Amino acid sequence: MTKLLIFGLIHVCIAFSLSYLLTGSVAIAGVITFVEPLANTVALWALEKLWHSHKAPPPADTTGIQAS
Repeated sequence: MTKLLIFGLIHVCIAFSLSYLLTGSVAIAGVITFVEPLANTVALWALEKLWHSHKAPPPADTTGIQAS
């Protein structure tokens, strides 16, 4: 859990720093810093729904024995 929290903190710091360097605005950088993870969360939710809505085909028979 500690590693996850540290990763989250690093992500926020990098997002803010890059956003500030690109825009020169603390306000815009702050908004981007928190909107970006929200967008990723929604995208992950949509991906999970899509992923689970498609059933995987049954595995191929690799034994070489045919069922009668």
